[in-house]
Amino acid sequence: MSKFSEKIDNLIDESGENVQSLARIGNFNRTTLQRVKTGERLPTRAFLRELCETLRLSTAEEAELYELYEIQKLGAQRYNNRQKIVALIETITELTEQEIQFSKEMSKTESRQIRVDCPVTQTIFTDEIAVLESVRNAIDRELFNTGVPQIRMFIAGEKEPVYDHIFQQLMGNKKSLILEDVVHMPRVSDGSATDKYLSTLKYLISISILKNVSYQSNYAYYEAGEIEHSALFPYYILTSDRTLTISADFKRLVIYEDASIHKLYLDDFASLQEKTGAFIIESRDLYKIFGMDQFRVTHQLMNALPAIGLYFTREMIEAKINQELPYYELFQDAVVSTYAQLQKGKSTMTTYFSLDYLRGFISGQCIFFPPDICHPFTREEGVTFLKKTRDDLAAGAIKAYAMSDKLYANYGFFEILLTDEAIRLVLHYEDAEAVIFKAIELKEERIIDLFADFFMDLPDSDYVLTRKETIAQLDAMIDDFDQAGCA
Repeated sequence: MSKFSEKIDNLIDESGENVQSLARIGNFNRTTLQRVKTGERLPTRAFLRELCETLRLSTAEEAELYELYEIQKLGAQRYNNRQKIVALIETITELTEQEIQFSKEMSKTESRQIRVDCPVTQTIFTDEIAVLESVRNAIDRELFNTGVPQIRMFIAGEKEPVYDHIFQQLMGNKKSLILEDVVHMPRVSDGSATDKYLSTLKYLISISILKNVSYQSNYAYYEAGEIEHSALFPYYILTSDRTLTISADFKRLVIYEDASIHKLYLDDFASLQEKTGAFIIESRDLYKIFGMDQFRVTHQLMNALPAIGLYFTREMIEAKINQELPYYELFQDAVVSTYAQLQKGKSTMTTYFSLDYLRGFISGQCIFFPPDICHPFTREEGVTFLKKTRDDLAAGAIKAYAMSDKLYANYGFFEILLTDEAIRLVLHYEDAEAVIFKAIELKEERIIDLFADFFMDLPDSDYVLTRKETIAQLDAMIDDFDQAGCA
């Protein structure tokens, strides 16, 4: 028996019922219930929901049972990876939705025990725990002892604890940090390494959102066997006055306080930046942010709205774009081309959207694009898009699902686009009355596969409404707007 079936067995026993009586109470097929109980059959989500109601489970009991169900259905590894993607989405929402107060200040009593009397050269040949402790100590030393802390890193992408430490120290801190890194990732990796990249990605994005961090991040991909940037210590971290060289396995570290060595590695880091691409792009140039210069077919799209771009005509786009923008014609052509790509692939693309933001869009809210870039759509135009979406969904011409409230996500602040070649996250949120646009693009094959797997499972998860439920919600929204219009 699996842990899921064992839990059901225990819950049935605790209820004081048996399979026969419970089947009668809940109007279940007795044979199906027996097979679910013994682990011979995995129930449907609808069956499980009715079973929870019949057993009168508490919220905690129901949550535990659903977790075991998902693990049984997906496998522990797939379930854990899906939860990491969910955590990434929820973290983005928390950091972009809330104003982080600068309430803490690093002091000698609050900080870690920081060594300031290290010798000119300190070599550590131990294990990863000791090396990580030395790295954390160096980061704290820079933050605590330096007026304008600066950290530059060339580091493997799976080193989540390093980024976690930087994030935890800077979140809500009065200190500011200048951070630059080149993240080293394999183009193709095994499962364990990629799992760690997903966790690291959450912290990379989180750090980039912090107002007190000036962050420039690049990425360097390598093929199998090409990890060595230098002989024994391919990775390094540079503070204002120290050089930490680190082995590929993160088990050896050498610390230098030599100015000439520091200069040598600073030059190497500058060279790496020139040779590598930006991992996180911040710009108000939406041509760059949305990758409009690249021809790609989007297969999965998660954002605030259903793919209403499917219904955009060139004339409509020309009417909406602010023609006072510098080089607006180039941007306009790129927008037209981008939506043309969406329209060509509409039969193979699946979109996941927010009902709340769809309603807001129709009511006149400017979603995604600030007013200086795009003129708002009228209420009548919004209702037209709504009705076309509903009709195409009902006819099977498009695939779209409304998100449920199970995922804590503010879809007005981000969207995720999945293509064959990349996974691209676009963030857009307000900061001091300005709209910030950031793009993060990943091309590592297994990460693309993990996001693809996440999207593939979404329609059968409790994170989205079913197709039937989505259509019903759209019908109700149409009725509300029609009645408001009549009134």
